Amino acid sequence: DILDFIASNLMMPLGGLFGAIFVGFVLKKEALQTLFYPYMRGKYFECWYFFVRYISPLAVILIMVKQLFF
Repeated sequence: DILDFIASNLMMPLGGLFGAIFVGFVLKKEALQTLFYPYMRGKYFECWYFFVRYISPLAVILIMVKQLFF
């Protein structure tokens, strides 16, 4: 039961948080634009990049805090 708690309430949100931080802050924006060029261009990419960089980490942190403390 403790392993289920650790996996679902700690490891999964931390994996999502680290993934969003890696894509938003470590990978270069130009590399992401090249990768996603066939799928997103212009304003769509800028909106997606903003969400991955700022909104996603904040949302994952809020969800993790809610699961752990409330």
